[in-house]
Amino acid sequence: MCSACRRFLPAWESITSSLNGAPSSSGDVIRMFHVNDLVSGEIWQDAAKIFGLSFYPSVMVKRGGGEWKLYEGESGDAADKGYREDDLTQFITNGM
Repeated sequence: MCSACRRFLPAWESITSSLNGAPSSSGDVIRMFHVNDLVSGEIWQDAAKIFGLSFYPSVMVKRGGGEWKLYEGESGDAADKGYREDDLTQFITNGM
C-alpha cells in the first residue's frame, strides 16, 4: 500500500466499523468494501479503468440504481483530497 493509503486506513476502518450495515439518510442500507492492490493489482486496475480513477485512495458512493459519486475532499482537489473522517462520514451517509 502507498503512504497515502496507509495514512487513510485508520479513518476508513473507523468509518467502516460505524457505518457498514447502518441506514443511510434515505433509508438504504450502507454496504462498504475496499479494493486494494494487495489482493490483486488487476482488480484495482480494472476498477480504475471502469470508474476513471487516477488517484488513490478513492472513495465512491452509489445510491440504489444511481450513478457512482466520487468523494473529492473538502478542497475538491484530487491531488490533495484533505480526507476528514467527519466529511467522509457525511458523504457516505448522505451520498453528497
